[in-house]
Amino acid sequence: SNEVEYLPNVPKNNIRKVKLITEENLITNYTEDKFIEESLSIEPPFFLTISANNDIGISIEQDTLKQYVKYLNPGTEIHLEGFVSRAELLFTNTNKIKVRLNGIELNQIKNHPHPLRLIVRSSPASFNVKLYKPIN
Repeated sequence: SNEVEYLPNVPKNNIRKVKLITEENLITNYTEDKFIEESLSIEPPFFLTISANNDIGISIEQDTLKQYVKYLNPGTEIHLEGFVSRAELLFTNTNKIKVRLNGIELNQIKNHPHPLRLIVRSSPASFNVKLYKPIN
């Protein structure tokens, strides 16, 4: 499931919600700082696990699912539904965030203080990352 899981010793209270990054906000206030693309030697279905030691929000699109949002706080983790062709995630930031794709940690996206977009594709199996920085 893609419910938020609480790791041991984390109180099971309501998830704190940060302000999400909208596409409009991204275009108006940020500029692309860096682009990374890497091929993957894994086959679909793809499973993304995101664990957080920070408050973050993520807008998520996967295959044919309608776009949805997840919030994480320190000590929480989510397992996204498996997808076969494509997923796109827009993070508010990735400070103290660990993202694993089929168990492989995507170190390239660690600890970026600003918005970050991650796109995973199956054909060819690859991912790309856009790291943004504030315009001002």
